[in-house]
Amino acid sequence: SDEVVARRLEVASEELREVVRYDYAVVNDVLDAAVASVLAIVHGERRGEVRALAERFAPARVVAALGGIERLVAGPP
Repeated sequence: SDEVVARRLEVASEELREVVRYDYAVVNDVLDAAVASVLAIVHGERRGEVRALAERFAPARVVAALGGIERLVAGPP
């Protein structure tokens, strides 16, 4: 229903605003790519590759690559 979609978008907007609280961000738009990203984070953490992980998966970098928080919160045009 329209109400369910509106609520899901509202929750997504709130979650996006909190992304900066995390060490890493993964975009879950293509399942295989998202799984590969999570595995890369897990393996990188185990190997102590924190700097490389931060460069690749930093929330600010991921959000910027997607057009910024404002664009993401606004949703599709």
